Amino acid sequence: MSLSGRAVSRARISIFLSYAEALIEDMRVLDMAIDAADANLLGSAAGYGTGLSLDRIRTTKALNFDRVHVTSTFSQMSRGRTEKLAAFAIRQVASTLARFASDVVHYVSQNFAFVSLPDALTTGSSTMPHKKNPDVFEVLRARCNRLQGVAHEITLVCANLPSGYHRDMQFTKDRIVHAIDEIGLCLRVAQHVVPSITPRTDVLDNEMYDAIFSVDRVNDFVRQGMPFREAYTIVAQQVADGKPVRSSRDGVADNNAALGSIGNPGLDELRQRLTA
Repeated sequence: MSLSGRAVSRARISIFLSYAEALIEDMRVLDMAIDAADANLLGSAAGYGTGLSLDRIRTTKALNFDRVHVTSTFSQMSRGRTEKLAAFAIRQVASTLARFASDVVHYVSQNFAFVSLPDALTTGSSTMPHKKNPDVFEVLRARCNRLQGVAHEITLVCANLPSGYHRDMQFTKDRIVHAIDEIGLCLRVAQHVVPSITPRTDVLDNEMYDAIFSVDRVNDFVRQGMPFREAYTIVAQQVADGKPVRSSRDGVADNNAALGSIGNPGLDELRQRLTA
């Protein structure tokens, strides 16, 4: 593989891993919402409990809940609150997917042409024979952006309600149930189409990107003992003078590089986090 090909390959891995890490972090938010819902309300009755000798701890264990909502009034107050937390978690995942879809839409355009999509995932223009529209990613972006409004809708429904149960709560159910189905669909679509994205490996052959790895050139000087500020000034002047500033290390794997850099993107670390 050429030097530019190696550089593009490492940068590509880094970009995809950034979204992988975002989704892993989103799972933490989902865990928060799941934990909020993992409490037993059974036995709280219509709002103030019951004088009957119900064993609420036993039903909690039998239904495999993590804990019991102790006070019956809070059991009522948790309505809407639980749905809202779930909606916020869904919004976080939807935000990640929407941003990824937006990047693909930009990078597949002729202005960038960093990646390409198969014909099966595009549609033709109504007038331009050459044009391929990334419809799947545009629709994915729209669906995910719309999902981000669900948390706000539920928040508004519950905004000025006093404690206790109110019929207003019924309007939180259809929104959260639909949102759960919708985010599941979006994730399945993303899982299906992402492997079809084909990155270009000759992007850096274009002279407009000659200075993109100027930092690696600065680091070359630093490794030789030069202070970073002085190396920065030298390379900046080289760029201004139109001199080549490519480094021999461009795109090369380097386990000594800081974790998360292009030379050491941290794939193994993220795999371990996902497994955990």
